[in-house]
Amino acid sequence: MENNRKTAMEISMHKQDKLRQVRLIVTDLDDTVLNSRKEIGEKTRKAFAACREAGFHLAVATARHPKWLGEYREALGIDYEVTTDGTYVLQSPGKEENFSFAPEKDRVVHCCGFSREEAISLVACLRRKKGCGLIRTVWQEDVFSDETPEQIQSHSGVLLKLVAVLPDEDTARETAEEAGCKYIHYRGEDRYSFIKKEAGKKQGLIQLAQELAIGLENIMVFGDDYNDLEMIQSCGVGIAVENAKAQVKAAADFVVKNCEQEGVAEFLFHFLDMCAR
Repeated sequence: MENNRKTAMEISMHKQDKLRQVRLIVTDLDDTVLNSRKEIGEKTRKAFAACREAGFHLAVATARHPKWLGEYREALGIDYEVTTDGTYVLQSPGKEENFSFAPEKDRVVHCCGFSREEAISLVACLRRKKGCGLIRTVWQEDVFSDETPEQIQSHSGVLLKLVAVLPDEDTARETAEEAGCKYIHYRGEDRYSFIKKEAGKKQGLIQLAQELAIGLENIMVFGDDYNDLEMIQSCGVGIAVENAKAQVKAAADFVVKNCEQEGVAEFLFHFLDMCAR
């Protein structure tokens, strides 16, 4: 980990070329810019505002559904939302709409959801598993629990992912293999999400990069959990917070202070100082 940690003074000397290519700044939310109280600190608000003023595009990449972004949109001033573990990418609604989530008003950049047949098959597969509970269906427009196959079939929207409580990761892996999809395990939880094989935060960012006519090398990302690993490995500059999983920190170009200390904000201010020189 020490090899990955670069101090603020070293930033201007280390990987300057990669840092100077950044055009889009992307952050995970929970345990990255959100503290344990699910708050965004004042330093973080100011850092993102300064990045916007400097001309950078801003985005979040989160497991959350768009309806659960709420005040974080305004606090960070984001332009784009890579949501629901990368299955849904939106241009952020304008302030004149009070940042309310309204799919018909938002510009959808990317959507990667299950077909009705795939969804029903996955639900059936989950219900066969011993110890499975709380099957939640996460749709483009809303989130529901314990839907029947008939209810799933009747939806007009796109099913982005399913979330279930499972006894262990082996059961999740077995389910994903049987259903032909991808599973995601969040640290400290017994819930597992299932998404399309071709979906994920990295894949969502690929679509967003195409929208902005940039490459992955022009993206700086911040994260902490396993679902951030691919984007940290693939984007131009990958940064982990100190409280990140060990595997995520090992893959990162930089490791910054933890979410309670607003490490993302501190790094961004140093980054802007470097860009100004």
